[in-house]
Amino acid sequence: MMTFRQLLLGMAEPGIVRLLEILRERVLRDSRRLGYSKVDDYLDACEIRGEYRRATNPANYFPKHSHSVERVDTAAVDLLLYCMRQLNLSVKDLIGDDLRSHPWDLFQPGDTLLTVLGGKLIETPEMTQHYVSHRDTEAKNRLVEFLHKRQRLEFHAAEDCLLIEMLAEEARAKTEEYRARRDVGMIVVVASPVVNPLAVPMVQAILANSTCNDYVSGSPAWFEWPFALKKLGADLPKKPLILQQGAGAGVRVDPAVRVGDADQRHWFPRVGRREALRRFQEGDFAPVEDAGILMLDTSVRPMLAFIAGHGGCATLAAMDALQDEETISRELADSHDGASILGPGRLMQVVAVKCRKSSNRPNVDDFCFTRRDWVAYTLRPPTWQR
Repeated sequence: MMTFRQLLLGMAEPGIVRLLEILRERVLRDSRRLGYSKVDDYLDACEIRGEYRRATNPANYFPKHSHSVERVDTAAVDLLLYCMRQLNLSVKDLIGDDLRSHPWDLFQPGDTLLTVLGGKLIETPEMTQHYVSHRDTEAKNRLVEFLHKRQRLEFHAAEDCLLIEMLAEEARAKTEEYRARRDVGMIVVVASPVVNPLAVPMVQAILANSTCNDYVSGSPAWFEWPFALKKLGADLPKKPLILQQGAGAGVRVDPAVRVGDADQRHWFPRVGRREALRRFQEGDFAPVEDAGILMLDTSVRPMLAFIAGHGGCATLAAMDALQDEETISRELADSHDGASILGPGRLMQVVAVKCRKSSNRPNVDDFCFTRRDWVAYTLRPPTWQR
């Protein structure tokens, strides 16, 4: 097991500087809690004022010697440990046992994860109920399980289901109502504007003040349908932003946007459910394509996320992309160096997935996929070079 001393001796300068900031903040709180009006009075009572000043000076940890490489000064570390003992501080007072990855480390204890699903009202003589896609519900459940089990996050899971018949003005007001809640750490809108009335206002919120406005006039990517949008049956705003009529079904990326680092495709098709089942019934067992969009904004509180697929499999794949800890962490870090079309702390990805039937039942939409079947492409400014 590594000791705290060994850890300090192996740290780089930014880590030492941050640790000393945390130490000073903790000592200040302790002095006030114990009734001292000045930190120096508290340090005098502990008889370590001079030692403490030297131990909390970052310059003492990296003395410049022309004859040696830069390394942490052992005397400074031992002086810091002495001060901590005199102040009755432990390592746990400075460093928590928090293993969450970014951006999930931005959640505060007890925060609420608010997932918003879209559905339709089904009325029959026997009953009236909401219908929500089972894949949208599964996507929500995957996120909750990911945060509980893999991130060990302490949070409240809340869900709201809104009817697609909701008016656009009401949807905008509902989005602002959610964003004003102080108990919410993250709002996740699942599904496209075809079934979720909050899809467009959520995309608008994420795109607001983003750097994509320097390169495109609307959204960097959008869903396309090969017919008039009014046939979708949703009460769409005049400019649905993330939804357009086009030549086919799929996700299209604005030609001014760079797609990933190597693959420069700007069109990601989707094979519809009926066509996919027809192919299977005729003996064509090849995978069928679907495409989705992931948008994330960690620069605000509550954090905002939009997860949607042209079809249900792509919705699930986009949710899985959000849970790809290594990729999401790297992309958010790179976003501060200009790697994201949306700017610092934000990202937008197109997720392409190949789906396969999971059974031999010819009329059942039970298409599924594995981790090897989907690829997420981060959208970047046209001038980006890694």
